[in-house]
Amino acid sequence: MRMIELGGKEYPIYCDMAVLEAVQEEYGTVNEFEKKLIGIKGYKTQKVNGEEKNVPIYTDPSVKAIRIAAFHMINEAIDVENEERHEQTPHVSMAEIKRAKQNAGMMNRIMAVIHEEFMECFESKNGETGQGETEEAKKEAV
Repeated sequence: MRMIELGGKEYPIYCDMAVLEAVQEEYGTVNEFEKKLIGIKGYKTQKVNGEEKNVPIYTDPSVKAIRIAAFHMINEAIDVENEERHEQTPHVSMAEIKRAKQNAGMMNRIMAVIHEEFMECFESKNGETGQGETEEAKKEAV
């Protein structure tokens, strides 16, 4: 499992249908969640290799999207590990995640790892890079 560090503590993360459902409920669509997570605020038309293409306009990633994804992905990973190991590790609370101190560089790293895990849900499902994003947009986000 992928790991993220929050407030100096390492946590496993796992994305599956339960996580996708939770972020969809919060953001309306998983595509809207992904935009907030990686900081896409819109698109502009730009010539790329002589062709007009829509390219993303980036802003800062949403701390709320990172927090919500971390909460659901960490707790889903805990559930998976508890089942596999027959353990009873408790879930993390949203309050614990909110209180975790992070610098801006670490937040970007957390976002990138969460996005990688999120993208894996779709790559295994349909072999594409994600929710309509180009491979270039995915690379720029990390």
